[in-house]
Amino acid sequence: ISSGVVLSTRPRQGRVLCCVPRKEVVPNPVERMPILAGRRTRGSSLLPLLLLVLAPRTGAAASEAALAKGDAKVLHHLADDWMPEGWDDGDPCLWPGVECAVPTGETERRVVSLSVRAVCVLQGHAERACDIPSNIGELSELQSLYLNGNGLQGPIPAELGALGQLRALYLNSNKLWGSLPREIGDLKHLERLHLNSNKLSGEIPRELAGATALIQLELHQNDFSGQIPKELGHLKNLVQLDLNDNALTGPIPKELGDLATLHRLYLHNNNLDGEIPDEVLSAKMGHLAKVNFSGNMLHGYVPHSLCRMQLTQLDVSSNDDLQGKVPHCEAPHGFHSDVDNLRDCKEQLRDFCGLARPEEL
Repeated sequence: ISSGVVLSTRPRQGRVLCCVPRKEVVPNPVERMPILAGRRTRGSSLLPLLLLVLAPRTGAAASEAALAKGDAKVLHHLADDWMPEGWDDGDPCLWPGVECAVPTGETERRVVSLSVRAVCVLQGHAERACDIPSNIGELSELQSLYLNGNGLQGPIPAELGALGQLRALYLNSNKLWGSLPREIGDLKHLERLHLNSNKLSGEIPRELAGATALIQLELHQNDFSGQIPKELGHLKNLVQLDLNDNALTGPIPKELGDLATLHRLYLHNNNLDGEIPDEVLSAKMGHLAKVNFSGNMLHGYVPHSLCRMQLTQLDVSSNDDLQGKVPHCEAPHGFHSDVDNLRDCKEQLRDFCGLARPEEL
């Protein structure tokens, strides 16, 4: 029939299909299985059912799946402890800031993202004491944890190192204290670690270099002390490294010059000493555009190799023992106007780049 209507007399469950539009004919999955030796085998009739069981559930199917008991227990504990708005009755996966999904090969929903704000701030802007419970580490399918800006106190639980699927960890802008757990270095999928604007102290653990997928590492505005671990040079995917406004001492590790993808390096307002390594300010750092080493105790000469870089910001001021010409270029067009800043930075560095170190003459 030319009108797109199919005439079929093939019986299906005792009925005859007639005049059914072609686009509405949905073949039975079982009927599409191959027939062996002229008849359907026992195994072939079970395979479609098996495929449906193993396939990941999405949409309505996912919402009908039960939430894993362990995840539900953790969420209810957080609801009692933090008392976020909207976390009361009903399906926890529908609570504000909670996202659930059914992982491939599983039949239950799991918590994959958790985001809460201002949970420690009561009406009238008064604060109450609340911390990060260690049992969050039991949410083994968690991929994103956003707890920034909550007024959370206490240490960072080492149990967070058990979140093997975690990709984003935002604990910044709280009142967390204590050391940075070395177990965070076990998070092989972690891409963004934001711990800035807290009261964290102690040394930056060298084990942190085990989190090799890191793109952003923001530890600024804390009380970290000791030296910058040279092992951070192993973070080959790092784009942003902010260690400024701490109490770090010792030299700038030359191994940071191995971070070929680095775009921003902020080490200002610490107690760093020694010379600025040539490896860190060189043409090898082809993506490095923003550098701030100001407010330290660095000495020697600023590497002339920076003249071969594409800088949009350079600040090495307030290092009283630096010798020779001290270059400087600001980013007057804002941090997101790299083209204009690059042009202006080249102009501001013209005098410096026209001079050489005494030993290079």
